[in-house]
Amino acid sequence: MKTLRLLSAVLLLAGCTAPDPDARAAADSVAPPPAAAEEPAVPPPPAPDRPETKQVELDVEGMGEAMTLRLYRSPSGFALPFSTYVPADVQPEAARSEDGDAMRFVSAFGGTRDERAQLRLVVLPAGSDGERAWQLARAAAERRGGTPLERPQYPWAHASYRLQGEADGFLSLGEHAGRWFYLVMEYPPDYAEGFTPRALVILREWRWAGGDDTGPGG
Repeated sequence: MKTLRLLSAVLLLAGCTAPDPDARAAADSVAPPPAAAEEPAVPPPPAPDRPETKQVELDVEGMGEAMTLRLYRSPSGFALPFSTYVPADVQPEAARSEDGDAMRFVSAFGGTRDERAQLRLVVLPAGSDGERAWQLARAAAERRGGTPLERPQYPWAHASYRLQGEADGFLSLGEHAGRWFYLVMEYPPDYAEGFTPRALVILREWRWAGGDDTGPGG
């Protein structure tokens, strides 16, 4: 009986003995692997600079005509900044509009300015909703004798109108970066073969700011 009590005491004493410091050090050295460091976000590459001039050939009045286009950037603070290329005989300028901020590209063939032939972008006021945008675009088209087209002029357009009367052309309503705009191309009927290819190349080369490689011409 004494032997059994002595054995129990020895076992109890062994259970209370402090762990081997070498074993504890070994256990402490096994730490969880460090969390993988997050790779820093890589910003998108900046939009490549566009050359100041560009050579193209346009079909003008049924004949190929080589032209030098010059780069144009919208003025600082314009509601929907953009860049495009413009023929030398078309004058770009900021314009006043009762419907919002505007830019226009006016015919100046042979150095003679003629506002009857122009491409105009009108950006509607911030906060304009779709219903208000449709109202303003429809009114602008009706002032020019426009009639609605069954299918919009461009994939981005919400509505388009054909202009016929004193001036031919079109008006299309669109939206970009949360802002509504309408685009008007108008010209006297006898300017069609001269002004249309110039206006279309401006639209084809149009790029919204921020690296967006699409514009009203696409």
